Amino acid sequence: MKRTLGILLFVLGGVADAAEDPLAQISALLEAPSSLQGEFVQTTVVQVLNAPLVSRGRFYVDRARGVSWHVEHPLESVTVFSPDGGSSSAGVNWIGGMLHAAFLGDLAALERTFVVSAQVRGPQWSLALTPRSDALSRYLQRIDLRGGTTIEAVEVTDPNGDHIQIEFAGVESLAELPPEIQSEFDLGH
Repeated sequence: MKRTLGILLFVLGGVADAAEDPLAQISALLEAPSSLQGEFVQTTVVQVLNAPLVSRGRFYVDRARGVSWHVEHPLESVTVFSPDGGSSSAGVNWIGGMLHAAFLGDLAALERTFVVSAQVRGPQWSLALTPRSDALSRYLQRIDLRGGTTIEAVEVTDPNGDHIQIEFAGVESLAELPPEIQSEFDLGH
């Protein structure tokens, strides 16, 4: 009887620990569809400029293929990021892998590249990511993410104080990406 009680307390203790682990709580809150889409507003503050740069557009995420980032205003451009962080634009590879992992709730992937600090308050959560490698920390000081069932905002700060704030809206799950978006992944746009 004591042994059974001991095993039961051990198991229940493990369940309680998992329930209190913020990363496990965030993973449980995040919806992880095979594909999703949404809109973004990206505000970039560069210390040497008098005004922030604001761009708007749409994004598409596919679990197996990556992220397609469509800037529609003020100029049109498309960048396709593979899940491993590769991209069709040099110099921004790490952000695609981070967005892909975060949108799909793959927090273990984030932990491979970043030291992760997490907080959960009811249905809302926040993550602070700091680079593990010296090479990445030369270009990136910190990434802050916040959300609920999906990411609502990302802020990227670099060591010289410049930062990018991205607000997401209209995020919705898709059964599959539209054919024209699927072809972007095939072409490596």
